[in-house]
Amino acid sequence: DLVKDYHRRIPRAARFMHYALRITHYAFTIVPSFASSTHAGSAPMKSPRSVQVSRAWARPMRARRRRRLDLQCEISAEKNRPLLGQTLRVLCDGPSPDGTPGIMTGRTAGGKLVHFPAQEEVAGTFVQIKIDRADAFALRGTLTE
Repeated sequence: DLVKDYHRRIPRAARFMHYALRITHYAFTIVPSFASSTHAGSAPMKSPRSVQVSRAWARPMRARRRRRLDLQCEISAEKNRPLLGQTLRVLCDGPSPDGTPGIMTGRTAGGKLVHFPAQEEVAGTFVQIKIDRADAFALRGTLTE
């Protein structure tokens, strides 16, 4: 009964999360990593077989998570769009984490991530960046100083 009730409630909870995301513009999703190098990947399965999520249930859960993430990307891009064309004060953290040569990364006073072309000498300093592109999770711009 507990398992049947749990699976019956999941779609309702997912609909509520989707609705709440639309209203609040905020989502927090944790997806465990089952890679062998992580604790979850090396831990034995302790739940009884009757409680474990079957593949039939895993597919809709992944689809709901994908829809939620797509909605979050859409909302984040919408919130970043008004920053296009503005010049922001950015604290340069250093080179881009992905290792792209000549690209530096920094944060605005509001915590927005900004990528911009610059020399490594600007690391640790405040710079003025004109925002040229607003993506879902980062802004891209050019140095104005």
